[in-house]
Order: sequence, then structure tokens, then C-alpha cells
Amino acid sequence: MRERREQLISKFPEKDLDAILVSSPENRQYLSGFTGSAGYLLVSKGQAVLATDSRYTEQAANQAASWDVRQVRAGWDWLLDWLDETGARRLGFESQEMTVAAYESILEALKQRDSLSQVSLVAASGMAEDQRTVKDSQERAMLQKAIDVSDAAMQAVCPQIQEGMTEREVALAHGSRHARPGRRQHQFRHNRRRRAPTAQWPTTIPQTAPSAWESPSSSTWAPGSAATAPTLPAPSLWASPTIPSARCTTLCSALN
Repeated sequence: MRERREQLISKFPEKDLDAILVSSPENRQYLSGFTGSAGYLLVSKGQAVLATDSRYTEQAANQAASWDVRQVRAGWDWLLDWLDETGARRLGFESQEMTVAAYESILEALKQRDSLSQVSLVAASGMAEDQRTVKDSQERAMLQKAIDVSDAAMQAVCPQIQEGMTEREVALAHGSRHARPGRRQHQFRHNRRRRAPTAQWPTTIPQTAPSAWESPSSSTWAPGSAATAPTLPAPSLWASPTIPSARCTTLCSALN
């Protein structure tokens, strides 16, 4: 985590920043390791502060050991105090994430303190996001672990798929393989609101399979192969949310 923070600081000259206020939950976790739902990061060349409320101070101290964890209350007094403490005058903020209301409330708070009359807020969107696009060794190891867990779960579930099973039952079986220590949640989610025509696979398997499933190309198709993926009909043509017996092997072969 310290290396990620130092890499972010190295980008300060691009926008002539003295410090940056990180408000995005994803960037907050990426830079500090803190997974709580509330908090801000303040990063300068000399300090790294994680500001959060009383619900999360213990969690933050455990997850972000290299950060100065500070318990704060609602409002911006804690931010103004930090600016006075560090002497930072050009403060970057995540303009792609911060609301207009929050931005204006910070400006208003700055006006109330004469010592901070020279402080300016500088839009600094994308700084952490650009950094996140290049995966470090820790991230690559985590991605490989997630792939291995998901592959093992699918290998275990495919033999259990039988005629008449609903997608929800398959999802529950798949999820039970992920519900082990160290795994936060499974990724096979049953989302009825997703629009099936824009998805590569239908959210339910048709009882009467369309001809695309029975064509020679569809039986050998796999994700990433050169062959063209089978074309599925519109949802209005799907007759049932249950899985037909003749299609279980084809489905698992395609997923593998």
C-alpha cells in the first residue's frame, strides 16, 4: 500500500498539487486497504491521513497500519485543521466522484477561516484510476486466486446440473462453493432486472432449446475461441426457467 501511495504522490507535479483529497470508496480501498463505507484520504508528500467516524476507527487502524487514522465528525473542520497543519495550498479533489454540493460546502468552509484564504481546490480526476489500470504483483496474485476459486467452483457445480433445475438453484450451488473462509461473496448473481437481450448468455435456460444450441458450431464453442458464439433468441421466445436435460452438458462445456 505504501508503494501505491508513493506512486500517487509522484503525479502531483502534473497538476502542481500540494496534496489530494480522496473521496472515492474504490480509490480509498485501493490506496489504504480500508474497506469501511465512510472516510476520506488526505495525502501529501509528508503525511497520509485516513479520516473516518467513530464506527470505523478500530477497523481502519487494523487495515491501514501505515496511515494516520483520525476520528472525525460531520463537517469540514478536520480538513481545515489539516490544511492549517500542513500548509498545503493547492488541494486536489476527485471531481469525477465529489458532488457539487460537497465541493461548494468545502469552498464555503474555507471562506470562514482567514488563514486558508490562499487555498484552492484543483480538479484531479482519474489520478488513482489511471494508476489502478496497471496491476501490481499483489493485485495479479489476488486475480489469479479469484480465477482459481471460480474455476474450481464451476468444475464442482457442472456435474450437479440436472433436468428441471432453475437458474437460482444452480446459482445457490455455485455460491455454496464460494462461501468459504477468505471469500467475501460469490459472483453468480441472480439479477432479474438485467436486460437479457444485451447479455451474452440468457438469464434463464430455455426448455425448448433454440436451433443455435443444436448446431455443430455451438457445441464446440468456448469463450475466447475463434468460432462465433451461438446466437440466442429474444427473451419472449424462452418457454421456461428450467434447464433441459439435453443442454446441461453443452452449457457446462461452453462455460469451461
